[in-house]
Formats: sequence, structure tokens, C-alpha cells
Amino acid sequence: MKAVMLLLLIAFIGMKIRAQQAVEVSTARTVSLSFPASVSYVDLGNTHIDARVVGPGSKVVLVKALEQEFAETNLTVVTVDDVVFSFRVKYHPSPANDKMNIPARGASASNYAAGIIDNGQRAVGMVHNKDGLYAQVQGIYVLDSMLFFHLKISNTTTLTYDIAALRFMVTNAKGGKRTASQQRLLHIKTLEGAYKQVPRLGIAVMVAVLPKIALPHNLRLQIEIIEQDGGRNLRLVVPPRKLAKAILLPVH
Repeated sequence: MKAVMLLLLIAFIGMKIRAQQAVEVSTARTVSLSFPASVSYVDLGNTHIDARVVGPGSKVVLVKALEQEFAETNLTVVTVDDVVFSFRVKYHPSPANDKMNIPARGASASNYAAGIIDNGQRAVGMVHNKDGLYAQVQGIYVLDSMLFFHLKISNTTTLTYDIAALRFMVTNAKGGKRTASQQRLLHIKTLEGAYKQVPRLGIAVMVAVLPKIALPHNLRLQIEIIEQDGGRNLRLVVPPRKLAKAILLPVH
């Protein structure tokens, strides 16, 4: 028995281990985890959660709580290329994500951004309605020195909404006249998704990647969406507390 355990330990050490962020689950909603390679093994920390692979050779694991308000536990997933993904699992009556795409190791900012686009993150509170257009921040994520902003624009009009520019800038929280130090345009490192046009009676989802910033209470991050040859410009204001609660992405 000891020899078997030793062999298992040696094999486990030889695998590439990737730590992951927490996964929220509930008894009412199933959370799907989509991996970069087929799943070969799933291990549960306790019997308060259930996790199953969709089918043979599948890359998707479905996770659900079997009980409410259980103590935080863990979930381990091993893919066919011997990469170990370890998750912290905790109960939440309304999980933040019902679909999570797990990037491959060594993934670029673009890979992460593309994965975030399909995440089912609930809106985090910043919205703007104007002339039949509705913009919202779906989620804010952080990875090392980068922030990822998951944005959604809904167009309820019969006119397409062509996007001329997407701007992120630091502004004074109290408004009024802005000084140079209170109005700073931030450089967008990467843009993924439908960031050029919102179809009529449709939606567009995009992810913008910016350098990580932390703001004092008297400043805000302002997101401006500028219409091409039009005046239906949209503006979202992100307070410092929302940046501080950015969801931590896994490091690969």
C-alpha cells in the first residue's frame, strides 16, 4: 500500500499544477467549467458538491452544490495532457459565473480576453441607458499587471450602432472642472469581441485589457463608448471599490 501511494505521489509531482480562482456554486444552478484539453479525472473535496464530465473525451465539467451553506471545499481536475487544475469551491445562492472558460497554460492576454467573452458573469452595477442603447459592465477581472473589462452593449433600435472609439480614463469623482492629474487617458493593451459595431436589435460583447490600476476614493475610472458619425455616446463610471473587487484569474 505504501509503495502504491509513493508511486501516485511521484506521478502527481510530475504533473503540471495550475492553481485556480474560487468557483461559486448553488443548489439551483449548474456551473460549467470548460478546459483547454479533454478531462481525464475529477476529484471532489467532499460530498456537498457534485461534479461530472459531460461525456467521454469532453472538455467540460458540470459542478453543482448538493447542500446549501456548506464549508468551503476544493475541486481537482486533471486533463489528458497531465495538467492539474485546483479550484476552491464555495456556496453562493446566486453564483457570479455559470460558465467559465479556463485558458490554456502560457495563454496570452488575448487568449484570456477571448475566454472571458463567453463567461456568464452577472452585471457588476455600472450601467447606462441612452436613446435605445444600454451599456453595462458584465465583469472586472485581474491577472498580474492586467485588468480585464467585460462589456456588453444592447441596441433596441433599428439603426446599427457603429463604434468609433472606446476610451478608459481616470476622472475626478466630484465632476466639475478636471485637472490634468484628474483626467488621464489609459492605454488599452488588447480588445477582443464585437468592439466595432452593435447590430440593430442586437447585442455586442467585448473585453478590453488595460494595465492594472488602483484609485483613491476621490477618483473614478470612466469608460466612454463613442458612436461613429453620431451622438449616442455612452458613459460608464467605475468606482474604486469595484476595481478592488476584481475577480482573480488563474495564472498559467
